[in-house]
Amino acid sequence: MTRADTDPRVFLLLLVLPGRFGRFLTAGLIALVLFAVFGSTGIFLEPNAPRGVVLFFIAILAYIIPTLSWIAARAEQCYQRLLPLVPAGMAANLTGFDRRPLAWQVISAGIGILCGCLHTTLLVFNRSLFYGEDFWVSWIVLIGSFLVWIVVSVSVAVLFVISFKFAALARLVTVDLFDTGRLVSFAHLASALALAMVGAQAALPLMLIQGFTVSAFLPGWLGLFIPMLLLMAIPMWAVHKRIVHAKQEEIRRINKAVSDTAAAHDFPDGKGDPARKTEALMPLLVYRRELQSVSEWPFDLNFYTRVLLYLLIPPLTWFGAAVIEVGIERYL
Repeated sequence: MTRADTDPRVFLLLLVLPGRFGRFLTAGLIALVLFAVFGSTGIFLEPNAPRGVVLFFIAILAYIIPTLSWIAARAEQCYQRLLPLVPAGMAANLTGFDRRPLAWQVISAGIGILCGCLHTTLLVFNRSLFYGEDFWVSWIVLIGSFLVWIVVSVSVAVLFVISFKFAALARLVTVDLFDTGRLVSFAHLASALALAMVGAQAALPLMLIQGFTVSAFLPGWLGLFIPMLLLMAIPMWAVHKRIVHAKQEEIRRINKAVSDTAAAHDFPDGKGDPARKTEALMPLLVYRRELQSVSEWPFDLNFYTRVLLYLLIPPLTWFGAAVIEVGIERYL
């Protein structure tokens, strides 16, 4: 048992129900409980209340916790597929994707609280947190905001740990330059990380439903979009560098073999048999040409298409929400 296996599970994952449909049930249960709790305050009946912001709180919390569980399980699957490519025992500490030390979890939650404080300061400065005489509405929004910042901060921190673990794994794998498809699990992980953050961004248009402000929307969007790019880039760049290194080493070896073969077919006076020399060099030259054409990324067109579609989801949902909002204001 490794140290990673002895660490406690991330506290957010303790909320996820077991079983085949546990994550779906967890999402529905979280949404139902939060809706009941927020609804009991009367905030959905208050004319000046930012109902869209509260709905965003419910959606993001119901989405991110089960999704974090799915990412951890997906990472374990990708790890097991890549493990045969790693020398025995060298990747033992790179597992345990759903576990982190307790101090680490506390610090991650503390970072979320700090981000919540900074965001609250911005909202107060722009007077976006005040809703007339209804100070209780401001407190409900404030509590929901801190809860979201804590959950998202811990979740993103776990995703970064997973991303860095796979970057470390990329430096250990054995690379077969003519069978880089065996490294496609890195692409699967990168796309899963992208999907997790894209889904969270897709919930942001709920803020367009009464109560939207740029100061409330922009920090949340940046807090999801920038990590998404980094989470994808970290493992992808690591495996890219690994393939480039292996390719360069093999090309250097072949170049030396070409030079040695050419020298072996030359006589001391600089002359030799051109036909025999060409015959000896031809396999090496063909191999080098094929080697130079090997892709330095273990990803196919399907991966790029999938990621592009993921990136298009948030803008499309924002556009759709804006159109619906304008239509409601015009005809109602």
